[in-house]
Amino acid sequence: MTTVNGFPGPTWEKSFDGRAKYPNADTSFIPYFEELLSLAESYHLQTGRHLNVYGDIGELFGAIIFGIS
Repeated sequence: MTTVNGFPGPTWEKSFDGRAKYPNADTSFIPYFEELLSLAESYHLQTGRHLNVYGDIGELFGAIIFGIS
């Protein structure tokens, strides 16, 4: 499995096997999470600046892994 900054890469949804560890996981948010990470990374690489999206990324991560809504 490929990783980006320690996070699973684009095939995460297909290979997500954390149901035993994260029974409340909501994998439907994974495409949004991946797109937001990709956008933030591309923006940073092109401009050297950061988008103000880290809180949103954290919220999506919590929603995916822990089922927080």
